[in-house]
Amino acid sequence: MRNFNNFESFSQESHIVALIEELKEIDYDFTEGSRAFRNIFLDKIMRLGYTNRLAIGELTNITITSYCRGTGICLQLGNIARAFYDLLKLQSMFKLEKIKNAILICPDLPNGNRAYFSRIEKELSDIYQPVVEVPLLLISIDKE
Repeated sequence: MRNFNNFESFSQESHIVALIEELKEIDYDFTEGSRAFRNIFLDKIMRLGYTNRLAIGELTNITITSYCRGTGICLQLGNIARAFYDLLKLQSMFKLEKIKNAILICPDLPNGNRAYFSRIEKELSDIYQPVVEVPLLLISIDKE
């Protein structure tokens, strides 16, 4: 886990802890089927009060994975380029004052050209920090 731009849980710290606990309890290898993992993840966090998806604009179908208590979430298990697209979506929502902070969840280790924690962390720190202003919690998951 890595905090960027002073991410804070604007509601209760316990809701972030509960989210992380739900992630830990998922007994499914996301490398075997990312759609199935996403559905299990959404089912679990909806019990915590998160939405299924949240639209960014009114004229498009562009969404983030979930939303709750001022926090937008993107779960990225696909191509690395999609992770930076997710960051752009979260930043846009922050600028539009639709969210107060964000969480990006991605795999811990590289697998082909898929998004992974250390690359996103490194590029956010080295290149994109001045552009991505949304308070962000970057969370890694592994398949074990």
